[in-house]
Amino acid sequence: MRQVAGTILMIDAVKEPHFLVAQKGADQYRLLLTADTADHTPLANILQTIKTKLSLDVSDLRLSELTNVSVEARNMSLFIFEWANRLAPTKQQAYIEQLATQGYFFKAPRELRGLLDRIEVTGVPNLNPSK
Repeated sequence: MRQVAGTILMIDAVKEPHFLVAQKGADQYRLLLTADTADHTPLANILQTIKTKLSLDVSDLRLSELTNVSVEARNMSLFIFEWANRLAPTKQQAYIEQLATQGYFFKAPRELRGLLDRIEVTGVPNLNPSK
């Protein structure tokens, strides 16, 4: 089964980046993953998962980066979203608290070394792969 990966990039008050991940074990993290179904594009699949699984309003996000990655010999599209500029700090904080109840947290890149070591960026976006 093909999968699509996604994360949200959040820049904190001191301009440090943090990525949305779920804790997989002690010092192990994973990205948000969903099935890459034939009836939707990879982008539609990850947005639907963000809406249904994370209960976020996707209109509060904007697509920042798209790349193909290889994780444990599986190729997949990786979508990186950012909070839209108009997102109020109180709403962002409410989202952070809501996500934490679902097991998702924002972590700095230095905390994600194990996850990042398993990801190989392969380059060209996979916008609509043949099924």
